[in-house]
Amino acid sequence: MFRKLSIKLKKFKKDERGVTSYEVAIACIIFIILFSAFVDVIQLAHAHITTTTVAKDLARTLSVQGGVWEDAPEGYTENYYTLSDLQRLVNAELENIGVESAEWAVYVKDEDMVDYYSTPLLTSSSKTAYTADYLSSFTIKIVARYEWRIFGGVIGLPVESTFNISMPGLSEWKYDYGSWEGA
Repeated sequence: MFRKLSIKLKKFKKDERGVTSYEVAIACIIFIILFSAFVDVIQLAHAHITTTTVAKDLARTLSVQGGVWEDAPEGYTENYYTLSDLQRLVNAELENIGVESAEWAVYVKDEDMVDYYSTPLLTSSSKTAYTADYLSSFTIKIVARYEWRIFGGVIGLPVESTFNISMPGLSEWKYDYGSWEGA
């Protein structure tokens, strides 16, 4: 049996007609793997840009509003985005780029804190009110997990990337006009 196999392999090596087809097949497989990785890198870049835009818009909204509550604070004129509004908007934007609703969270850190609050400000299923009074600075951070669908499907393994995008903010809303520092 081994002798017959050895003879067939020697004939195959001498003939070399089948070697080219193997080289073409291997080259095609490598091309498909590289192409799928390239496409996923482009989609990953788009997802990162979109998540950065969401973080920027969220930081700006929290700056203008002085944080976010479930209902607009007394005296706020109009166009107040509540916790539910922001949760819905962030979830919709991130779902459009392929981030699953359970795979993202928004954290906030006040200027005097070393690290972010352990409880997220927003997730797809929870929300926490946050107040930033006039001229207090803060930083928001979006943590999102993105799955490389095409490349992961080609190689047969799950491939993921995690975004940690931070944006600074400075509150522009005064909650109590009766108490000004330095007055």
